[in-house]
Amino acid sequence: MQIKSFFIIGSAVLASAAFAQASLGTVGTVQGLVTDTVGGNVTSTTPGEQIVDGERFTTSSNGSVTLNLNNGCTITLQPNQAVTIDSRMTCRALIATVSGGAPGRAIAAGNAANGLLFVAGLAAGGFALDRVLDKNPNLSAR
Repeated sequence: MQIKSFFIIGSAVLASAAFAQASLGTVGTVQGLVTDTVGGNVTSTTPGEQIVDGERFTTSSNGSVTLNLNNGCTITLQPNQAVTIDSRMTCRALIATVSGGAPGRAIAAGNAANGLLFVAGLAAGGFALDRVLDKNPNLSAR
């Protein structure tokens, strides 16, 4: 039971720290349907929205979006494209990771860290462990 509690509490603490992270920029223009994913949360992208590390933007067949990062990097996604913002990467590297459709466009340079995906994975692992220990109480620490 102690191991289970440790993973659950640790996951919650790390997840709350990840959601309190600083903004890396803002969403500029949005046309059509564009979604953004942080952890397991998928929402419709809106102009002026804050961009956080590890956030993935995906455009539909009629969507496009401009992402304005604080480091001067501007990424424009055309229809059927996606990119995951990683604060460890330069602007050029981020543009190279744009998937689908035609290549993305960018101006300037930048840097980026991917801690949010790590935290989301840790939280999911803690949840999965919790479920296993609930179903198999003999596996719990004594």
